[in-house]
Amino acid sequence: MEKFAGEATYEKLISGIAFSSREWGIGIGDLTCYSIVVANTSLNFGIPAGGLSLLMILIGSFLSLAITIKRARVPGLPISIALGLLPSIMLSFFL
Repeated sequence: MEKFAGEATYEKLISGIAFSSREWGIGIGDLTCYSIVVANTSLNFGIPAGGLSLLMILIGSFLSLAITIKRARVPGLPISIALGLLPSIMLSFFL
């Protein structure tokens, strides 16, 4: 099929078949991890820092989704968690 259709067309066809964008979701493990980060930040540094941590997690989830829409494979949890931990890390160094 690759010789018949050409390499670029074949890769696009295989990517379309193998990668479905209709079944995206966040698992219970992801939600648990996000809630632990936000709760820990809120407990140690206050509600405003916890809210900032939550906002950063949402931004990370949006970035992961935007990268995935472009049909790139990327793990969603590390990006969101890294951004969600930024307020805790920054406040740990400056307080």
